[in-house]
Amino acid sequence: MIYVLDDMEVEPANVHAYLEAFETLCRPVAEENGQEFVGCLTTPRAIGEPVRVTSVYRVPDWSRWNEIRQAVILDPRSAAWWEARQRLCVRGQRRFAEATPSSPLL
Repeated sequence: MIYVLDDMEVEPANVHAYLEAFETLCRPVAEENGQEFVGCLTTPRAIGEPVRVTSVYRVPDWSRWNEIRQAVILDPRSAAWWEARQRLCVRGQRRFAEATPSSPLL
């Protein structure tokens, strides 16, 4: 199992709009194209720095990830999410992870 972690830095004033766009524009397209949503976490808004929003999806393997990624890229609904993400984020990064034997995610 592979976990896809998208870490986005968002100014505190934009967190609500970012999370709303994530739920309405990103998550449905990702799930309908085969990603399994695991969760979404944020750092605290009140600490005086950009908020890190981390969304986590699970995919079975690299082959399936490539199929899903292509489907999301070709999905015409993705453009609205990319525009919102660009407008609301300071910066972002995608990482991949595998669960360890002691992980509660297994």
